[in-house]
Amino acid sequence: MQYVNKVGDFPGYGTKWFYEDGFANILSFNNVKKKYCMTYDSSACDCFEVHKVDFTKCLFMPKKGLFYLSVNMM
Repeated sequence: MQYVNKVGDFPGYGTKWFYEDGFANILSFNNVKKKYCMTYDSSACDCFEVHKVDFTKCLFMPKKGLFYLSVNMM
């Protein structure tokens, strides 16, 4: 059993719980799309693009069947 007891500011997404010793933390695309425009580009980058209000993009790239965004929470 794992206990999540840390909170971090995920820029552009707000305050999120995270597990520091874990290899992954989950971000729900269903919740992200409520706040930001999301597109999927299967031809150019095979990635999900999250279009933020400051006109930047976060790219969720595929790896072993899952899409990920590598961030530093420290």
